[in-house]
This record gives sequence, C-alpha cells and structure tokens, in this order.
Amino acid sequence: MKTIPLTRGMVALVDDCDFEFLNQWKWMASCCRGVFYARRFIWVNRKNKGIFMHRLIAGAAPGQTVDHEDHCTLNNQRCNLRLCSITQNNGNQILRKTSTSGFKGVYHHSQGKWAATIKTKFLGLFETPALAAARYDQAAIETFGEFALTNKALGLLN
Repeated sequence: MKTIPLTRGMVALVDDCDFEFLNQWKWMASCCRGVFYARRFIWVNRKNKGIFMHRLIAGAAPGQTVDHEDHCTLNNQRCNLRLCSITQNNGNQILRKTSTSGFKGVYHHSQGKWAATIKTKFLGLFETPALAAARYDQAAIETFGEFALTNKALGLLN
C-alpha cells in the first residue's frame, strides 16, 4: 500500500500496482456532501470534468456506482472498492448523525412504539428500538445482501 498526496494535507491510499499510474497527476481532496474523495480535473470540449480516483481504479463506466466497503472514501485500495447499484451502495451507509433511535432504519412512531423501515417499505411497529433494529437488520440482509451494513455489524445490537 502507498499514499498519494492530496490537497488539504490529506492522502489517498492505493495499491502498489496503481501508484505509478495515479501519481503522474496532481490530485485534490474534493468534498462532496460532507465526505472527501480524491479527484482531479481534465478539460473535455472546453469544460472542466472531474475524475474520481476510486472510479478510475475500479474501472467504473458512466452510471455505475463504486462502494468503499470500509466507508473510508480515501482508501482506494482495490480490496476496498466494489462496483454496485445505487441501492446496494445505500445499504452500506453508516448510521446517520441525526438518528433519534440510535439505530439504522428505526424511528419513534406517533403511536408511541418504534417503527422499522427499509427503503420505502414499512416493516412494522415494535415495543423497543432494539426489536425494531433487529427487524431492520433482517430486511437489510434480504434487500442488500453482501452490501448490508446492519446495526449488529455497527456494534449497536448484541
């Protein structure tokens, strides 16, 4: 593993086999929706076009999504990158900071119980947030397969 310097004092992690190819360009730490990615720009038809390092390494075609398995968007080692659908990528999201239940896919329902949802599917009402989280985990595995990041995997459930 080697590091490629970025702007803002950051670095991107890459495999040794990719280092020389990627290091021929200057890369910047580019913030997208509060998350940093390694990015460079090229001119195409008189327009500045951004190239993301992880998409280049993964060989992603336009419209394809690339997931960082460990959620570290500057870890661009091949073992951490996988092509996926948008739905699968969403399944690998971490717990949101705004979560009021402390669990993925769980919120407090107006009926005084805890509700579990996945995507747009209502999974039911439960007496405790932990029970709702367990139901979410079950549905996440069914929906997202290997891309499911469950409450249990996050250490939120026993």
